[in-house]
Amino acid sequence: MKDEAKQRGINECIDGSLIKGMDENMYVISDTHFGHSNMIGYSPARFETARSLLCREPTKDDHQVIDELLVTRWNATVKGDDTILHLGDLTLYSRSVPALTKRLNGRKVLLRGNHDDKGAAFYEALGWRVVAKPRVSRKSTCIVATIDGIKVFFSHIPAFQNPGAPDEATTDFSAEDLGLLFNAEKCDVNVHGHIHDRVPLDSRCVNVSAEAINFTPIRIGSLIDRWRAERIEKIG
Repeated sequence: MKDEAKQRGINECIDGSLIKGMDENMYVISDTHFGHSNMIGYSPARFETARSLLCREPTKDDHQVIDELLVTRWNATVKGDDTILHLGDLTLYSRSVPALTKRLNGRKVLLRGNHDDKGAAFYEALGWRVVAKPRVSRKSTCIVATIDGIKVFFSHIPAFQNPGAPDEATTDFSAEDLGLLFNAEKCDVNVHGHIHDRVPLDSRCVNVSAEAINFTPIRIGSLIDRWRAERIEKIG
């Protein structure tokens, strides 16, 4: 399995520079989509949350309500010295985005998703550490780290798709490649975003898109505890 991964070059998609210091107290979130007006119509969770806050039917111009909700819940959870890993699709750029993201607490690390198409310098100027792209073509980066005894595979798109779902790879390697890499590294759980409101059916996948975690960053230790409990319940 490792030889096959090496042959296909996908083993070079792992960024190992961040593994040291990653622990259960780190926070994680994905797919905040700051400044992305179309998300109100795309995501049922965003639409319903905006409608509840506004007490009326929201329009795409109301995406700023969700942006502000995300900032408020982020800063209520993440403190200045906390590390938070964002698993991609931070923003669809608009003029309001730089000011928004500079308000976010924590030591912020970005593993870029398909909408994060600016150069690393753009995000670094906003206070983010950007996970390095590998040497191989445009392939996205993954992080593999052992946290609280669990080997965690962090990625933007899920390593294992729901049955019948299209392969949602957005670069020049596929979800099948991610699954191959997950298995080659003997990982236990894939923490990912990209699928927004949808629920992953594979028990190895945990969706941390903003919509899936109540628009609030979650501590990775709590996420692992919840994943363990769900596994025990299914086995029992």
